[in-house]
Amino acid sequence: MQTIVVALIVIACFAYAAQALMPTVLRRGLARWLAAWSHWPAPLATRLQRAARAPMTGCACEGCDRSAPGAKAAATSVARVPDAPQPVHVLRRRS
Repeated sequence: MQTIVVALIVIACFAYAAQALMPTVLRRGLARWLAAWSHWPAPLATRLQRAARAPMTGCACEGCDRSAPGAKAAATSVARVPDAPQPVHVLRRRS
């Protein structure tokens, strides 16, 4: 019995990791293929249909596509010359 429970946990973890690391194109195709089966429970069918219609841009984390609020204002307020030398600060350890 313990072996069966451990096997189910391992299978569930593998499925989650595979889904999380799968590229968006494959995830969307798999969701479309699974949504075609009409015998899913209603909540799962709704989730599969939503995943099949998911946008294909970025990694779906919305971190890459958007900049942090105020980052653009902070970047434009300080005019830095990219080739200007930058000071190096060395901190000595006290023994």
